[in-house]
Amino acid sequence: MVFSPHFNIGWQFSGKSELGGTLNGTPQTVTMGGETVPYIGAPMIVTKDYLPDVFQWSVGTEFALGHRNTVVVDILGNQVGWIHGAQTVREASAPGFSPIAPYASATASGLVGVTGRTSFGQYSGSFGYKVKVASNLVATFNALVRLDNNGLTARFVPLYGLSYTF
Repeated sequence: MVFSPHFNIGWQFSGKSELGGTLNGTPQTVTMGGETVPYIGAPMIVTKDYLPDVFQWSVGTEFALGHRNTVVVDILGNQVGWIHGAQTVREASAPGFSPIAPYASATASGLVGVTGRTSFGQYSGSFGYKVKVASNLVATFNALVRLDNNGLTARFVPLYGLSYTF
């Protein structure tokens, strides 16, 4: 049995961009059914700000079980926003009117930006198996498993492959 540990670290920085800024609309009004209704509309104004930085790390090992089989285990982490935080958002609702006749009252829900920035961590585990099928043919099976509920990531991501070495 052969034991082979490994690790990796990195830090990603970005400059100011419209992607990190905010989108602000212009206050407008419309008259519907004799009533004046305020809303936010065009023209939209975009501000620039920093995208969040990301500190990435991983640590793991490979266990070679003989000459044909290898088991791989890794823990991966992302710390988002240590220096330039991510925009803080919260869920909110706003009353209004439906844009479809008969223009009844409606409520819109979604994420809205609030003042301030935040940081958060994301953690996943990667578990895999490699087997030498024939002379230079290798089959790979791997699963990425989310260990927390932070960010937009899938709970389980399978990976499989077949490779040939020369």
